[in-house]
Parts: sequence; structure tokens; C-alpha cells
Amino acid sequence: MKKNLFIKVILLVIASLLVINLIVLFVLPSVTNAARNIQYKAVDFSDLFDAAEIESLLNNYAKDGWELVAIEQIQVGCFIFMK
Repeated sequence: MKKNLFIKVILLVIASLLVINLIVLFVLPSVTNAARNIQYKAVDFSDLFDAAEIESLLNNYAKDGWELVAIEQIQVGCFIFMK
């Protein structure tokens, strides 16, 4: 009788873990799906030397959902945004 109860408990645990695994599999997006939705934008600010103009540019892109991920100095400057 104890052996039968043990088997039922083990099967219940296995079934619960399987259900949790399936829920996570179907609810969370895959990495490849998320990677397809990433957009990049490169901005050249070589003609913007005023700090207020650069700040305004960054704030406008942030309002549109863009996130600054890198700053590369090619000649004067370039921003790389990710969305």
C-alpha cells in the first residue's frame, strides 16, 4: 500500500513538472522570435555640436522606444540604438 502511494506521488510530480514545462514553452517567446523583432538605428551627429540638440535627439528616440546601446567614434561621432 505504501509502495502504491509512492508511485502515485511520483507520477503526480512528473505530470506537474511536464505541465509547467509545457506552459513555459508555449507562453515565453523563443530567442529566435525575439531576435527577429530587434531593430537597429545608426545616427550620425557630426553636424550637432550643441549639447542641447544632442540631448533633444536622444530624448526623442527614447520616447519612440529606442534604447542607446553603443557609442562609436568613427570621425566625430555616431550613436547606435536598439528597439
